[in-house]
Amino acid sequence: MPDKVLLICSSTAANIQKVREILHHRILFNGSECHLLCSSSDLPYLQKEPPARQVWVFPHLRNLRDGFRLWLRIRGQRYRMVAVLWFGDEGRLRPKLFALVCGGNR
Repeated sequence: MPDKVLLICSSTAANIQKVREILHHRILFNGSECHLLCSSSDLPYLQKEPPARQVWVFPHLRNLRDGFRLWLRIRGQRYRMVAVLWFGDEGRLRPKLFALVCGGNR
């Protein structure tokens, strides 16, 4: 089974595309399955990107039960690496913090 990498989409579409290109060409990422975690508002522009093996979608902020279930499913995937885009923008803090508890080995 190939290694899995989770990319937390916590920035603009242009930044996400740049990072996916960089990761794809690095030895660290080669041969790994790319999975994405995004908000529902990110889905339209992510569909134009090269496909990911799995796309996880954040539930609504008020839906804590579904957020906890998502976290359990992601933890169960045992990702080798969890990458979060932290470009200094103050927005989208929730996905950035969520990434800290997703359990990647790197």
